[in-house]
Amino acid sequence: MKKFNFNLQKVLVVRQLEEEIAHNHFLKSKQHENRVEQELLHLNDRQQELYNYLRKEDKLDINEKLMARDFMYRQRQNIQKTQENLAQVREEVRKKQAELRERAKKRKVLEKVKEKEYEKFYRGFLLREQKELDEIGQRVSS
Repeated sequence: MKKFNFNLQKVLVVRQLEEEIAHNHFLKSKQHENRVEQELLHLNDRQQELYNYLRKEDKLDINEKLMARDFMYRQRQNIQKTQENLAQVREEVRKKQAELRERAKKRKVLEKVKEKEYEKFYRGFLLREQKELDEIGQRVSS
């Protein structure tokens, strides 16, 4: 029996590798997004702690209040920068995910072509087998 040979096998392997690379890039960008989200949560928690401290503490002198106000201002700027960074990272994640989907789609198309060619090959094989069996049957009967 002749072995099935898919002429585009090398292209399929390349597409699988491209998909795997795109998947790795997507995962890296997703991890980066998670780190930025954690940083933003941390900054918000620190600011909330400072707000709570200032509400409870009545005996702060002017210098301490000015320092706290300056710190809160810097903290809000850090939060805003982190939020902007998070928006950029999320856009990057969206692009990487779209690229991954495109790579997977290209691979699946080639896999479908391979399946169809294999089915065609297998049907041909079955037809040849049936012809051989018919010939053997005719020789035996005559």
